[in-house]
Amino acid sequence: MALDPRQHLLEDTRILVVDDLSERRGRTVEYFRKRGYEALAARSGVEAIAHIIQHRVDVIIIQGPLPGLSSYDTIPILKKIHPNLRVLLTLPEDAEPEPRPTEHTDFIHCFLEPIRLEELERAIRMPGAAPRAASP
Repeated sequence: MALDPRQHLLEDTRILVVDDLSERRGRTVEYFRKRGYEALAARSGVEAIAHIIQHRVDVIIIQGPLPGLSSYDTIPILKKIHPNLRVLLTLPEDAEPEPRPTEHTDFIHCFLEPIRLEELERAIRMPGAAPRAASP
């Protein structure tokens, strides 16, 4: 039986989960680890920025509102550092959309909560969307 060559790419995918709610962040990290991804965590946009400067990240999942820098403030900075970084954003069901999308926020996947983690994984696994490493 031949192995799917994309499976190796997915198993090497490094995901950074950014969420200030520790319980939800922990559940998301654990979900992806159990599926063979390398999953790391950050509590804020500032932590996420510091992390991608120092470490390779393929996909960032930002869950809910962030303390300090909002997700809408954080994403353009992340994309400026690593333009090929894939960003998945989850927002509360009653969230207001970004009033002025930028060139960087136009190229993200956005989901309304409640979201099933399988939906986020499906977005990561989309054909042709194998992430490219964003840093060393």
